[in-house]
Amino acid sequence: MDSRALILKHPGARICVMGGAPSLDEHLKQVDADVYISVNAHGSHHRHDYIVAMDEEHGNLKVPMMGYLRDKSKAPIIGPRHWNDYVLTTWPDCPKTNILSGMVAAWVAWTMGAKVVILAGMDGYGGSASGMAHCAPVARDVKCHIRVVGGGPLTKFWPAYDVNETFGDYNMHPTIETLQGIDGMTRIRAIKKCSTPGLALNPGDEANVMRHQAFRLLKHRLVEEIEKPAEVDANGDGKVTSAELKAFLATSGVKFKSNASKAELQSIKNAFERSGLSGDEWNNLADEDRANRVSY
Repeated sequence: MDSRALILKHPGARICVMGGAPSLDEHLKQVDADVYISVNAHGSHHRHDYIVAMDEEHGNLKVPMMGYLRDKSKAPIIGPRHWNDYVLTTWPDCPKTNILSGMVAAWVAWTMGAKVVILAGMDGYGGSASGMAHCAPVARDVKCHIRVVGGGPLTKFWPAYDVNETFGDYNMHPTIETLQGIDGMTRIRAIKKCSTPGLALNPGDEANVMRHQAFRLLKHRLVEEIEKPAEVDANGDGKVTSAELKAFLATSGVKFKSNASKAELQSIKNAFERSGLSGDEWNNLADEDRANRVSY
């Protein structure tokens, strides 16, 4: 099942995301929440309704995350891997999978309809440069309140949590609706014998996969992406033209160069749909950020 089944699953909820800092147990004594998400297994010894895990392998133990998490919990696992109970179709900085699971969990909580996301046991790895760098795309993409229990380094991005703070009525941000339309799927054809977790291909084999699951194969030219007729095929002839792509992007409010090639237009369309952003939000991305998204 893909993660779109969870969109607006808990509208107006106070959702707590539990990270792996030593302060977690103490932080939870202060938290009043409706839904709890464990980052990997960090919150598995507390009440948790979901797990968010981005990794295929446990970073320290070097064992498969699937077995490790299942030994700890029976809660639904959300992530980008083929074995997850809910497979993400997109996330901040998709298709990169090395973004911190805790930050993705905060984004997932927002898509579920959180009125406020409460971060407990989370400090960006002590405020390390790499840990803090992962906060930026979530601060950019999450359009609801985020609060940090116990303060600390993450208050560079979000205020500290106060159990007595109220947040008024829940108002869904319109970008959440756009996520319903992102299936994350593409069709590939193998150029060389290759594999990725859950998929093995011989030359000429074709498969429908989540694009992020195949992006390394695409990057190293082990497979090619087969263009599929899409909703931009206005005349229904099974072929997408440059004019149809331009019309789609223009209607979506996405800016593009008038002399862009068909391949460039298709890449922009694919990246825009993966982003879950509105046209204005896409246009306001930093040039380097936008270029990186399009290049995948």
